[in-house]
Amino acid sequence: MAVNVGKTAALLTGRQRNIPTQLHLRGQDVEWKSCIRYLSVHIDRSLHMIPQMDNQRRRLQAQQNMVLRMIAETGCYVNNDVIARELRVQTIEDFVRTQAQRLFDSANEDPMPSLYI
Repeated sequence: MAVNVGKTAALLTGRQRNIPTQLHLRGQDVEWKSCIRYLSVHIDRSLHMIPQMDNQRRRLQAQQNMVLRMIAETGCYVNNDVIARELRVQTIEDFVRTQAQRLFDSANEDPMPSLYI
């Protein structure tokens, strides 16, 4: 197996604040990072999916902005938020927030006995 030391990074997980001594692999230093990308998934030191979700949200928002720009047939001089406001389209973040609030509200209104075992 071949290992590219230049692409190798070390990730310290957990609550440790002290970074251990420098790691060496084949005579080269391995860089310590707080967030790495492995198989297109962003992993941070707490092993949460927050960096991954932020990245996906930004990518979806960029796709939405491109489609809205094509629909409105505007040039690059018009801001994305102006186009979305004129077309009355929610941003991805606002849409997800609205849907989550609806879901939580409906769960509070109609208690399911199976959830309260």
